[in-house]
Amino acid sequence: FVYVSSCNFKKATGVTLDVAAKPFEKLSEYNFFTGNVNELKPNERIIPYDLITPLFTDYAHKARFVYVPEGKIVEYDTTKVLNLPVGSCLIKNFYYPEDFRVKNGKRRIIETRLLVHREKAWEALDYVWNDEQTDAILENAGDVKKVSWIHYDGTKRETEYLIPNKNQCKGCHWNNGVAITPIGPKVRNLNHDFEYADTKENQLTHWAKAGILKSVPASENLPKLADWTDSVHYSVNERARAYLEMN
Repeated sequence: FVYVSSCNFKKATGVTLDVAAKPFEKLSEYNFFTGNVNELKPNERIIPYDLITPLFTDYAHKARFVYVPEGKIVEYDTTKVLNLPVGSCLIKNFYYPEDFRVKNGKRRIIETRLLVHREKAWEALDYVWNDEQTDAILENAGDVKKVSWIHYDGTKRETEYLIPNKNQCKGCHWNNGVAITPIGPKVRNLNHDFEYADTKENQLTHWAKAGILKSVPASENLPKLADWTDSVHYSVNERARAYLEMN
């Protein structure tokens, strides 16, 4: 993606996530991304990924990344969300392309949500991007942003995008009233190809090669969630269940 603006520039230093420390005030301080922060170029050990059936959020697009600390690994498990170890972080950027029909065109990033696995529990953090698109600032109170874009059919659309406050994160991520937990990164929802910078590969295979996921069986033995937008290969029942599972 390309977004033309003046930007803060981050050197390619290592990720600076300390699960025992207070959250940073600025997203850039974590060093998740190198170069111009709003280009979302992943730093070392930051792996981009996407989901077969994702959360629907007022037509916003998402750029997702996962971080697993060096020396730690995720056990393969098809029964629930992958159990990312303490020190891990899920990074989800919500953005609107200026024109949905233009691949890799200009975009506006609205917020970046982090799920940080601290020693005792996961913590949800929300960083709201400034108008200049140079950085995002920690925000606990939530906000509403008016956004507009050109839709796939060429019409102009607009909406009031809701940025949740810290407590509202529990609306989706509160697991049986016990604790916050991730939702998306399940084996069956990751089991498809992703276009990385230098290759196109099954995400689970890629995670295994990167040393963050072990005991991955052959691809033909991996479960797969229905794509709720694919009416050719999946029934209405399969698509509806996939949509409800993720939303």
